[in-house]
Amino acid sequence: VWVAHMQSAGTCRMPSFVVGPPPNSLVLGPAPAALLPPGSLHDCCSARPTKRSGLAWGYAAAGVALAASKGRLARRHVCWSTGAVFELTSVCGQPSKPYAASQLREQGSLEEGSSVAAVSTAGLKGRGASINQDCLAVQCKDDGSWFAVVADGHGEDGHHCAAHICHNLPTLLSGALEGASSETGIAAALTAAFIQAEMDLEGAASANSFDVECAGCACVAVALRPCEGVVYVASCGDCQAVLVDCATGGFETNVPHKAHNRTEMQRIRAMGGEVKVDRQSGEVFSRVYSPSGVFGLAMSRAFGDLDVKRHGVIADPSVMAWPLRKQTCCVLGSDGLFEFISPAEVAATLRQRLDSHGAAICAEALVAEAQRRWKRVEGDYCDDVTCLLLSTGRAHPARVISPTLLD
Repeated sequence: VWVAHMQSAGTCRMPSFVVGPPPNSLVLGPAPAALLPPGSLHDCCSARPTKRSGLAWGYAAAGVALAASKGRLARRHVCWSTGAVFELTSVCGQPSKPYAASQLREQGSLEEGSSVAAVSTAGLKGRGASINQDCLAVQCKDDGSWFAVVADGHGEDGHHCAAHICHNLPTLLSGALEGASSETGIAAALTAAFIQAEMDLEGAASANSFDVECAGCACVAVALRPCEGVVYVASCGDCQAVLVDCATGGFETNVPHKAHNRTEMQRIRAMGGEVKVDRQSGEVFSRVYSPSGVFGLAMSRAFGDLDVKRHGVIADPSVMAWPLRKQTCCVLGSDGLFEFISPAEVAATLRQRLDSHGAAICAEALVAEAQRRWKRVEGDYCDDVTCLLLSTGRAHPARVISPTLLD
């Protein structure tokens, strides 16, 4: 996990475990022993129970924490290529061991009281090395605005698609919002940014010889505008964002794009696409096929995937505006995070744990819990899991803790 935040410099401490989950929150306990190698966090962090009783939860923050004083804040530099004062990106597409965390790169510094925590891990997809096809990117502008993207690649070259979208989309979103004012104008501007990102992706695929016929990515993007008190969310596919009011536990979330949705199905069938629907144990699953039947896409909107893009799949996002309150945090995740963890569980957990344990521990614990649930339900298969947590206007305890997450 990687965490950065701005606050007065303090003492770095190993976190104690909090015991006893509150009602409706996740029991974030140790991952299965089979997933924990010697020297892992579970081995090196001793549980120090409080006076409460119950099941221990949580993981320590693994990676790097940055704490700085106001003096450093005054010396922030702007990245001239993007106009950002802070940037964070993940390195996706690298072969790694199952469950290994991807490398994260950052430059610049954050405003005081803001924090970012990011965890992106490879899944378990058969024998041998795994490739994490999830990707994330964050930019913070000088006016305090945030632009964040999580993309989840699929298909053989899906990681190239996800990396390209994360490289381009934050800047496109920032530029699109300049001058846009009305809700209609903002929705049109964000949609135009997604369409431009799709065109850029297709051009890059042609120039660099990677596949976008049967490969692509889902994506969720947020633009946090503290000065306006609003969060704009644009999503395409099955990635999700959850905006949590930590004072009340209330939350907002987007709905993944699935082909069994009536509106989506009508559009796809009108364009000659085929939708196959399967119902198992009360759940509904669907895939989109072109007339050629080359492959089935498990979502109705995506970047890339030209084989089905000609038959009703689109890259146009759903756009929402949510109020940004003082005690608000935002979680972006791939479907690997939300497949078995509901947005309500995320909201309840962050309300109870964010202030006491910080963004880094919460992000890592959510990823570890997602991995545990994948193992319990699917056995020998686990999707890539990414959790990006943004919090503005609050300072969390600084921590510098190593070693790494599950590997």
